[in-house]
Amino acid sequence: MSIGETIQYHRKRLGLSQEDLGQQLNLSRQTISLWENGQTVPTVDNFVRLKEIFGVSVDALLGCEPDTPVGEKPQPVETYRFSLTEDDNKIRYKVWLTALVRTLLIPFVFLTVMLLLAYNGTVTSTKGTLVTQHDLKDAVPLIVFILIVYTIAAVRTLKKNINLYNRHFSQSQSNVYEYNTFYNYFTASIEKNNETTSFYKIYFEDIEKIEDSEHFFSLIRSDIRFDIPKRLLPEKSFCSFLAKSNPTKTKTVKKADAWTITSVILFIASFFSVYLAMLLVNQSVPDVHDIHSVFEKMRLFFIPLPISLASIIFGFILKKMKYYNYKKNIVIGCIMAVILCMYGCLAFIGTDTSDDSDAPVLALEQYIGMAIPEAKNIETTDWTEKKQTVSRGYIYYTTTVRFDEQAAKQLESGIAKSKKWIHSIPSDLSSITSSLGDSEDFDCAVIYNMDENSFNTLPEKRGSYKFLNAFYNEDEDCLTIVEYLISYK
Repeated sequence: MSIGETIQYHRKRLGLSQEDLGQQLNLSRQTISLWENGQTVPTVDNFVRLKEIFGVSVDALLGCEPDTPVGEKPQPVETYRFSLTEDDNKIRYKVWLTALVRTLLIPFVFLTVMLLLAYNGTVTSTKGTLVTQHDLKDAVPLIVFILIVYTIAAVRTLKKNINLYNRHFSQSQSNVYEYNTFYNYFTASIEKNNETTSFYKIYFEDIEKIEDSEHFFSLIRSDIRFDIPKRLLPEKSFCSFLAKSNPTKTKTVKKADAWTITSVILFIASFFSVYLAMLLVNQSVPDVHDIHSVFEKMRLFFIPLPISLASIIFGFILKKMKYYNYKKNIVIGCIMAVILCMYGCLAFIGTDTSDDSDAPVLALEQYIGMAIPEAKNIETTDWTEKKQTVSRGYIYYTTTVRFDEQAAKQLESGIAKSKKWIHSIPSDLSSITSSLGDSEDFDCAVIYNMDENSFNTLPEKRGSYKFLNAFYNEDEDCLTIVEYLISYK
């Protein structure tokens, strides 16, 4: 270390600022800065005064060790020799066990949420037609089974690790630990029965992480962890110096207080806010096939939004209070707030064009001369303003009509008696059929030329014609009506 680096080291070790040290020497802060940057060096008088302030020799300040006999070790700045008490090990055990339990619970919570979300969704056929909607109770047996299997695996893992850790703790209580700190490194030795079993020499720059907890200072390198009880350390120890010198590496582990508990609760609540919104929508829509009602109820996604916003605000409060784990509240709050707003806004998008008008159903009754039973729900999308274009024309509206079982049987009976329904679309009629006719997902259909008052035939002349298509699917008890304009060439 240079003279400037040595002065800086001892100044920080004592927790002094450049201005504080300057006041003790009757010098300006700029003079101390010049020393530490290596631009100037102290005078002999200043070296003597620095020696008294830092409690070290002038040789040490000059960066050179005094002459020592061959084989004699250099003298450490600080020395700590101790054995871990039973209380020390209990504290370490509690911290380790909490971390292990948290690690085991996270995958289970994540898996459970994914299952609940999956079972709260819809299942579609290979043709993209809505088939069924799972109820939440369908997921209960599978979740219970996974819970039992995971609990057994977690208990076995806990038992195995607890036995190993208890054995480690029982051995560590009989060990004697000695830490010696020097100017740019420290040594750690472990003795058992007056014999050194392990020895480590760690340079300060090789320390990857520093944990400052209530009872321990922990210096962590990739392959080993050094725990030093705080009860043995003076207020201005080498550990506090390292923590202040490396704020990016230092993690302050605070005791679980009201702030920490609130942070965890808001994090969990934010994580489940989307699922809560989905439950609200699912419970408020009597029939999931009624897409218009589903879109209308999507505004319920705004109800849990205050939870995510509270998590974000609380995260910034923790940041101001210098809690190290404030980021998780801000990140999860932002992600969930965006998702909730995106889905909530669908209520305003989806209701612009859709309604439950039965006008298309009444028109179909008039054209085909056949009564249509009362529908369970009707969803009509009006495209007259937004111009839903198709090949050689555009669509006026599309209507989806769903029936209960009894009404569906009445409709199927009427279709069987009518001569205006066909069971497949001939290839020569494909040019005047709406895009829904390209699908095979129907049992019978009607192609009505509204301008020529003809059924299932090509126009007599070329030109633009207004058509009405009706498709019925017996498996789903669903009738689809499309009114559109096509240029026939």
